[in-house]
Amino acid sequence: MRSVIAAGVLGVSVLLSGCDGMPGGEPDISALAEQWNTSDKQWSDADLLRLDRGQKFYKRTCAACHMGTGEGQVSVGAPALKDNAFVSHEVDPLIELVLEGKGTMPGFSHSVTGMELADILTYISNAWGNNSGMTFSMEQVDRLR
Repeated sequence: MRSVIAAGVLGVSVLLSGCDGMPGGEPDISALAEQWNTSDKQWSDADLLRLDRGQKFYKRTCAACHMGTGEGQVSVGAPALKDNAFVSHEVDPLIELVLEGKGTMPGFSHSVTGMELADILTYISNAWGNNSGMTFSMEQVDRLR
């Protein structure tokens, strides 16, 4: 009986190891470096982790409207984030827009933490050809909250 329980616990541990925030689910820094580093920009390990978290938060929070590809959906009032100068050059106005919302986009000031929003903004300002090289901090977000 103990071996059956141990096997069950081991099986669940293996399944959960790939889940966000679960033990063993830590991102592979080398893979992130390969994904994000360019000849013009070498990200620190901390920033690579921020980009990874931002991508995961984006998929859960933003992709339904702005699409996983950042191409947006004009029909629902979600503009493209891909190759978007606003998301790759504006800092305070971008933070304020996401906190307060605009048009059909709700404000996220009460539904995400400062760190989550900083990670999401770091991700979108560098994904899909935006390549701003910018990072956002929890302090920047909380200052404008």
